[in-house]
Parts: sequence; structure tokens; C-alpha cells
Amino acid sequence: MWVMLPGSRPRVVAAEAGRQGRNLVEQAQGQLHEQAAEGQQRIAKKLLSLSDELRSMAENSGQGVAVDVTQQAASRVRDAGHWLEKREPGQVVNEVQSFARRRPAVFLVLAAGAGLVAGRLTRGLKDATAGDSTETAIPATAPGLGRQPARPADVAGYPSYGEGVPVVTDDPAAYRNTL
Repeated sequence: MWVMLPGSRPRVVAAEAGRQGRNLVEQAQGQLHEQAAEGQQRIAKKLLSLSDELRSMAENSGQGVAVDVTQQAASRVRDAGHWLEKREPGQVVNEVQSFARRRPAVFLVLAAGAGLVAGRLTRGLKDATAGDSTETAIPATAPGLGRQPARPADVAGYPSYGEGVPVVTDDPAAYRNTL
């Protein structure tokens, strides 16, 4: 039979809380690693797919500098996809950190370029989905104004700001024919 001594209860509770906290941290780390690995594999597959598309574009084109550049880009994108596919997320982080330490200027330029590309892709996707789901709004017209867009005052029947308001001026010509 197990007997608890006075004063030992807080230590038991603290030990149990510590054990549960460590388990929670281990679970979170495992899930984070799993999600990072899945995301990394998705990116690797997209890079390989992009490489195939670039290679197909180059093969279907004629000859020239653009075709050579496209073939080189396809080759480099394919290499990057394979490299990413073969590594664990921690290895990728270590490689990126190492590269950033060795060549900080190049790293910053690449990071800025990647951010620019990601922003443009995001904007393009947003615009594409917005264009598919909404129609262009046509402004309402007020009665008697023809094709002119209506202003809030026109619709309510009240004059717009400044319309029908007497103007105070020192010019006597402004008051001719007012009565």
C-alpha cells in the first residue's frame, strides 16, 4: 500500500504537470515536423511539375536564346525539386542557414525575389477567383439624368452639396436677373 506523506502532494502534482507538459511539447514537435515534411513534399512535386512544363515549352518552341534559357531553368528547377524531395525539413533549414551565412547578399536577393514571386502568384490567384465569382457592378442612374451615374442626393431627391445654394459674392453681376 502506498502512503502519501504530508507535503509530498505538491511535488507529485508538479512532477505530473512536468511530465504532461513534456508529452505535449513532444506531440507538438511531432505534428510540426509532419506538417513541414508534407509541405516540403508538396513544394518538391510542384517544382518537378513546373520543370516538366518548362521542358515541354522548350521542346515545342523553335531555337534561340529563349529556348536555351527555358531549358536551363527547367533543369535547375528539376534539380531543386529532387534536392528538396530527398531531405528532411531540419536539413533544409540547416542548408538555408548555412547558405545565408556564406553569401548573405545573394540570400537576401533570392529571398526578395521569392517574396515578389509569391506575392504576384497570390495576387493572381486572388484576382482569378474574384473574377470568376462576382459580376461587374453597374452604377444606378437617377431619373432624368440619362446615363449619368446617380449620386446619393439624386436618388433621395435632395440637391447635392452646393446645388441650389445661394452664392455670396462681391460681384454685382452675379445678382443681375435673380428676381
